[in-house]
Amino acid sequence: MSPFQVLMGYQPQHNIPTVGTTDALDIASRLIQLTHLCTEIQSSIRLAEEMVKKRNKDKFVEYTPGQKTQDQP
Repeated sequence: MSPFQVLMGYQPQHNIPTVGTTDALDIASRLIQLTHLCTEIQSSIRLAEEMVKKRNKDKFVEYTPGQKTQDQP
């Protein structure tokens, strides 16, 4: 007796078809696709980092430990 049958009172019938085709890519193609996407994402992140650095280059203020600071509005 299965735990499901103990709780529900019957054993479910599993009518899952095992034949047929799918439009999913095979493993090698999917791995190549994921590698390409990972490369594209990394290059986009690097580009965004460079844009932020250029935009905030003039606003950077370097402080030394123990130095008192004042909040800028």
